[in-house]
This record gives sequence, C-alpha cells and structure tokens, in this order.
Amino acid sequence: MADSIFLLDEDSTLRELTEAHHLTEANLQQLLADFPQLMAGKQLDEASPRRWLLVKRELGIPDGQECANRWSIDHLFLDQDGISRLVEVKRSTGHPHPARGRRTASRLRFQRDGVLDAGKQHRSYKATCG
Repeated sequence: MADSIFLLDEDSTLRELTEAHHLTEANLQQLLADFPQLMAGKQLDEASPRRWLLVKRELGIPDGQECANRWSIDHLFLDQDGISRLVEVKRSTGHPHPARGRRTASRLRFQRDGVLDAGKQHRSYKATCG
C-alpha cells in the first residue's frame, strides 16, 4: 500500500490510481498547453504561487541578433507578474537524441543573452491572447 497513490473522490470513494506508460513528449506538451496548472507554481513561490498563461507553443528562436529562427522552444508562458517562462519538455529516460539536451541549454543561453527579445514575446502574446 505504501507504493500506491490514491484519489479520494467527492463521494468519499477511495480509488487506487494505476501506473500507465510514459506519455510521449507531444502528449505532455499538449497537456501543458491545455492545463498549465500542471506546472507546480507553488514550488517557485509558496506565498504567491505562480499562475501560468500560455503565450505560444513552438516559439521560434534565432541563433543571433537579426537572424532567422533556427530552433524552437516548446512553450512560452507568462506568470501573473508578467515574467516569461520557457518550457522545454523532455522525457527523463530513454531519449533517443541525447544531444537535444545540449541544444536546449543553448536555447536558454539565447534567452539570457537577449536574442529572444521582449518585442517578439509581446507579439506572440498579442497573437495568442488578443
């Protein structure tokens, strides 16, 4: 019983949750887009848990200033303070492309270095959220 996870329904019925196979990255990406609350905002700020607004999926990222998009980030979210969060979904085991992790690190450096500028983020927000 210690290894099980249970859900207590509204009618006080206890249901054991069963283990399922891993989702694909695409499945998890869609779940995050549809239900951003899956990201644990309370872990980032317990006093004011983060709430997320999806701005764009597959946001193009250039490899330098004034360059065309070379890569993409799975999701761009904003929190309630307007702080952007880049989310890249990766399976934790058995990934057939280990080099993708290195490319993800490069993408995050582009964000840090300002290659993904605030104007592009704002245009993505306007296109998605009006």
